[in-house]
Amino acid sequence: MAHVDARSLPFSRDVSRVMTEFLDGEVRPKNTLDAALARVGLAREEAAWPDLFAPAGTTLALPRESALSISTESAAMYKRWIGLADDEIESGARLGVSARPRTATPSADAEREDIENAALAYLWGPSKDVAAWRETIERTFAPFSAHVVTFGTIHLGEGASLVIDNTPAIVIAERLVLDGGSLTISTPSHLTIGEVIKRR
Repeated sequence: MAHVDARSLPFSRDVSRVMTEFLDGEVRPKNTLDAALARVGLAREEAAWPDLFAPAGTTLALPRESALSISTESAAMYKRWIGLADDEIESGARLGVSARPRTATPSADAEREDIENAALAYLWGPSKDVAAWRETIERTFAPFSAHVVTFGTIHLGEGASLVIDNTPAIVIAERLVLDGGSLTISTPSHLTIGEVIKRR
């Protein structure tokens, strides 16, 4: 794998544990961050790289003052920004979701639950399995929006939490230092971290 890549699904997931348990101390090449930026149409010199420090015991919402807002009408582009790549799922590098609509193709009176399940399956599973639903997904949910936020170092002190909620986020950081802190993600997000350091 070329980079630390954690994404939230619409259910609880212990991203911090996964990232630190298996990836503590690993360093990814800078071109990984460049590739993440290119995926959303940015070059490294176009991004700001401030540090973010959450002191012990604090809860901090992801700062979005300097975020780049991006939007698309295309479910395929949104999957590229936020979702899981089909080839990663097919190769077994990632697990897709099991959500599926009740029918293979949408009908004119498709229920909201089926459209939502199709959207989840499209973004977080092999999109070809629900390709017939793409236009319905786009008609129902487009435009798809996200904030791109970049950091040099994100440092989370003892008991601190960085909360990523509301608008979907694409977070790109050179380094994540978990000094007893954690990430709480409750919106579709894509994190690319160059280096994860767990101190406690």
